[in-house]
Amino acid sequence: MIIGLFGHTCAGKSMAAQKLGQLLNTPVRHCGEAVKALAAEQGISASQLSNEDHAAIDRQTRSAADSGEPLIVEGTFLDCVLGRLNSVVLIRLDCEVSERGRRFSNRENGGPEEFLRRDQLDDQLRVRLYASDETVRQWPSVDSSHLSPDETVNQILRLLPDGQ
Repeated sequence: MIIGLFGHTCAGKSMAAQKLGQLLNTPVRHCGEAVKALAAEQGISASQLSNEDHAAIDRQTRSAADSGEPLIVEGTFLDCVLGRLNSVVLIRLDCEVSERGRRFSNRENGGPEEFLRRDQLDDQLRVRLYASDETVRQWPSVDSSHLSPDETVNQILRLLPDGQ
């Protein structure tokens, strides 16, 4: 089974993926970490990566999802990257902007302006890379705004197809 978690920055994707991976004894791919690692390798910021660099990471992600091995994948744009693969169960993590901003401030030591700038850059990147400012279709979702990571994972488990 391949489970993909996607959504905005600080919606809880990384924590939920990590906990889900532990619970299901399944490897986890953090797409944002792949982006940061490639940028660090090139000595640039993640926002400076080229479209080709992003495309290469997307190909690696699709290849991992196509491998037939169980996998949990999390990333902001997985609806665009893995949305056409029938073998992937995609779930959107939603979260109120105010809560995401609070999480961002705690995690990144950034203020509200930086958080809103990050959201804006992500929206622009979605359009630049995928020629889309919205998802191809509606996906099952979990609102993590008022949930602990464990509660978020429990909600995700309820959305998985029977027998998975």
